[in-house]
Amino acid sequence: MNKNLDTGDMIFQKIFEKPNHEFIDNVYDPHIRSETLLEILNQNLIEKGEFMKQDKEGETYYIVHPILKHISILSCQKK
Repeated sequence: MNKNLDTGDMIFQKIFEKPNHEFIDNVYDPHIRSETLLEILNQNLIEKGEFMKQDKEGETYYIVHPILKHISILSCQKK
């Protein structure tokens, strides 16, 4: 960790499939967060200290507007 927001080293990174349902906030997000944490703990990644440096030229992300978020969630659903 350091004094800035989201600029410290990364412990772990994982890619998840795009969900095809509307339960992203209630079910999917907590699921992928807990699955990621379990992998970090099971692999002892914090104790190993083999962290990845972030690209300092990365993007800044902001909280999405609720209407845009709803539209995005709807686009994940199978039609």
